Amino acid sequence: MRIAIVIPGGLGVKHAPVTIPFLYDLIERLSQFHEIRVYSLARVDEHKSRLRIGNFQVYALSASPTAPLPGRFYRLLRMVSSHHRRHSFHLLHGFWGFPAGFATVLLGTLLSLPAVVTLMGGETAAIPAINYGNLLHPRLRRFTRWTCRRADRLCTLTRFQHEALSQLGITGDETTVIPIGANATLFKPAPKTLKPPYRFLHVGNLTEVKDQITLLKAFCQISQQTEAELRIIGPDYLDGQLQQLAGELEIADRVSFLGKLEHGQLPHHYRWAHFLLHTSLHEGQGVVIAEAAASGVVVSGTRVGLIADLGGKYFATAAVGDANTLAQQVLRLIHHPDQYFALQKNALNWAISHDIDWTAEQYHRLYQQLKNGK
Repeated sequence: MRIAIVIPGGLGVKHAPVTIPFLYDLIERLSQFHEIRVYSLARVDEHKSRLRIGNFQVYALSASPTAPLPGRFYRLLRMVSSHHRRHSFHLLHGFWGFPAGFATVLLGTLLSLPAVVTLMGGETAAIPAINYGNLLHPRLRRFTRWTCRRADRLCTLTRFQHEALSQLGITGDETTVIPIGANATLFKPAPKTLKPPYRFLHVGNLTEVKDQITLLKAFCQISQQTEAELRIIGPDYLDGQLQQLAGELEIADRVSFLGKLEHGQLPHHYRWAHFLLHTSLHEGQGVVIAEAAASGVVVSGTRVGLIADLGGKYFATAAVGDANTLAQQVLRLIHHPDQYFALQKNALNWAISHDIDWTAEQYHRLYQQLKNGK
């Protein structure tokens, strides 16, 4: 099948800073089944507007992610229509509800092609305290609702995200839940002995929606009762606020801020860690959850995204913002290693059976169903 994939950005050569690793891994695997052309609404390479990556071609519609959207939509329509006339596409697939998903459904309507849209993150969120989520903004809400209603197949990463569609008046009858699995060639379990110092890891952008304030408060309580250390990996968009908080909590000597690392460096840190602490206010899924589980790291986090879906059988969970319960859950596992290793085993089994190859296979089957008119 010939498939046009529309993305807002995040795809260049494999290890480029702009590349989102799971997006690259998924499209690379889909290109083994199908002829893929990717259309990016932002430039994928500083010097090129067209890039060949493995088995698929990437076209960039703009050199700047801040260029006006109407102009980018128009160029997208012209380019995809031209390619479609020369060699017809069978279907379109957009990642993120807006702008890429919106553009995909618009293209599908104009070209009479089936349109698949995968919601990835903030499309179903509304967090007024930090001004986060499409549902907070009337214009974005209308675009998102139109996209979800008009897509031939709507995909979410989790049931947590699926259930949030009710806020848009979407029942979800035509919605498919497909989590994004970890790359099993990169993330593998390593033997662990549960003894002090207990090693904690956090992977994510330092932003308000990731709520690393709750993370540090929970770790503070844990480290007051046992020997522990924490590594935080991710670019800092909070201008040092978390480093200042660590000092105020008197845990700065036990917390290392490592900044942004290449994706290929993460397995080393997962092998080091006993626990992944993940305290987001909202997640579409949380791909790092799957990576940690695949690496044999026990996940302790707030009930959003994949943690909400799988719950207490796979992870140690707490309500959003509840640092005290999260700390107590971790301490319980430290004091009861049998429970720690039971969670580790359950989550690892899930991760092995839901890796990135499994994800690609689910989309392959979905494409075939749509091609056959199902």
